[in-house]
Amino acid sequence: MKQIELRLIALLASAPLFLYGAPTANLPANGAIVGYQIGEQGPNHRVWQKVLRVTDARGNIVLSTNRAFVEVATGLNFKDPATGKWLPSKEEIEAYPGGAIAQCSGSPGTFLDSNPTTGLIYNDFNSIIPGRYMFQFRNGIPLGHP
Repeated sequence: MKQIELRLIALLASAPLFLYGAPTANLPANGAIVGYQIGEQGPNHRVWQKVLRVTDARGNIVLSTNRAFVEVATGLNFKDPATGKWLPSKEEIEAYPGGAIAQCSGSPGTFLDSNPTTGLIYNDFNSIIPGRYMFQFRNGIPLGHP
């Protein structure tokens, strides 16, 4: 039983998850799907809206949207510091002084540099293993400072 549960968790963690039904559910008889657009997004989700073209009782063509599904994945988007808008994450690593940086990631940050003096991989904290930093917490409060 545990093996099946672990496989399910691994499957869910490795791919985006779509919620709230099939994309073609509840399509009016006189309507057609025009496409999909992102209605709302955050760091770990996107709400996709289905755009429908429907002819009303007067014969007018009307475009309407509704929530089609929610896409869920860890680090799906990142917030652009210049505009404050959520943008799709990119799997890009760029050169950076002293190491490398992933700026357009859901988990942005720099990689450790290998400088023997300043590089984190050559130092330690509360450990005898270089590159290992151990911090103790009690009730959410750090004990000791580096």
